[in-house]
Amino acid sequence: MLTLPLIYLSISLIFGLVLIVMLHKLLSRIIINRFQLNPSTLTFNVLATGMVISSALLVSEATRPMVSLVSLLSQSHQDGWVMTSIVYIAGFYTLTIVSAFIIVFGSLIFFQRMTGNLNEAEELKNNNIGVAILLAAIMIAMTIFIKSPLVSVLEAIIPTPMFSN
Repeated sequence: MLTLPLIYLSISLIFGLVLIVMLHKLLSRIIINRFQLNPSTLTFNVLATGMVISSALLVSEATRPMVSLVSLLSQSHQDGWVMTSIVYIAGFYTLTIVSAFIIVFGSLIFFQRMTGNLNEAEELKNNNIGVAILLAAIMIAMTIFIKSPLVSVLEAIIPTPMFSN
């Protein structure tokens, strides 16, 4: 059956791209305003790359439970399974987007605490690529460490709807 794999592909593609675009637009503004970076600099692009990879890792993990739910609901032969799936997916992705923002902001805070006396904003403004690479790596590492447990938490917050055959 090709329908469910196409649904999976569509869900992953659409929501992955939306998340990446939203994160990039919002966080780019924050990075530009906070660190006074020019979007054409290598430093800015390294940070943006870290955000995109971090977001992609989170979305790739978050699609698993949604596809499982769509599969289960489609087999339940109940009316309204499509609408139930849409509501569940929308809620799950909303929480995934919020989580992605928290991970990126958490990375910034952690980085500032970790580096102590280093003035990150000044270093980034001075186009210190090493600082940008380290910050991007911290974003990616935090995402790798918490993506699976985070999805479990999201599944607990938005439980699978009950249905009967």
